[in-house]
Amino acid sequence: MAKKILIVGGGIAGLTLLACLEKRGIRARLIERAPKFETIGYVIGLFPNGLSILKYLGLEKSIIEKSEILERYMVRDMAGKEIWSCSLKDFGGELPCIELERAVLQTALLEKNKDADIRTNTTVTKLEQTSDSVKVSFNDGTQDYFDIVVGADGINSQIRAEVDGKLRQWYSGFSYWMTWMPEVPGVSHTIGNYVGRRKLLGTFPSKSSNGMMVFFGAAASEHAYDHTAPLQKLFGEFAESNKVIAEILRRLTENPAQIFHHDDNELRGKIWHKGRVVCVGDAVH
Repeated sequence: MAKKILIVGGGIAGLTLLACLEKRGIRARLIERAPKFETIGYVIGLFPNGLSILKYLGLEKSIIEKSEILERYMVRDMAGKEIWSCSLKDFGGELPCIELERAVLQTALLEKNKDADIRTNTTVTKLEQTSDSVKVSFNDGTQDYFDIVVGADGINSQIRAEVDGKLRQWYSGFSYWMTWMPEVPGVSHTIGNYVGRRKLLGTFPSKSSNGMMVFFGAAASEHAYDHTAPLQKLFGEFAESNKVIAEILRRLTENPAQIFHHDDNELRGKIWHKGRVVCVGDAVH
């Protein structure tokens, strides 16, 4: 069994893997390029299969207490009329489907790993595989040998090139905007989508805030939308037939720092390991 493991990337996947290995008695080192841990993203949803891993780590009760338990998923037209829905109550047996702020999950995982070997402001500059180890060079000039190196460093993974150098991101066909949902009286915290003409508006609740709103727009090519345009203008047709959406759009922040825009890229890798280097999560798929 491998006894010395390096995890590259301190996001949700890297921190979870670190805690799972430590629970099995395998000491690992995690490195993170950022000088300190900061939350990237807004709200994250966990189905029972994800929550079962937190249960393995003894974190599920505290996480559930801080999460919005999802009872139903609903799809509506622009006016708010229900098109389709399904129950999420019994989706995974004893464990619920939940939504929570990423910061809540990250804080819990950092606390779980408080005694682990975590090094920030650290990157890999070179990997050299041999038959029985991986020689790793770091940005501070030091070197070390590991039995396994795990790339948990996201869709822009540096480690992925060691596994599949031909794998590239590709444009998925839509743009999206994410922002915190404003407080609007009478708005249900049911997770759901409003479907329009080549556009979609999604609401994702959380217990510690009003939740997150996601705006999707289909486009044949990247940069088709003016991402600097106000969301009220880009998605104004929803407000024309839906008073609730009209009020949400009216109350949305105009602060660009609170709105994340991206022409969506996808990654679909079939090769996830090569020798003693492994990719997990968004680094490979």
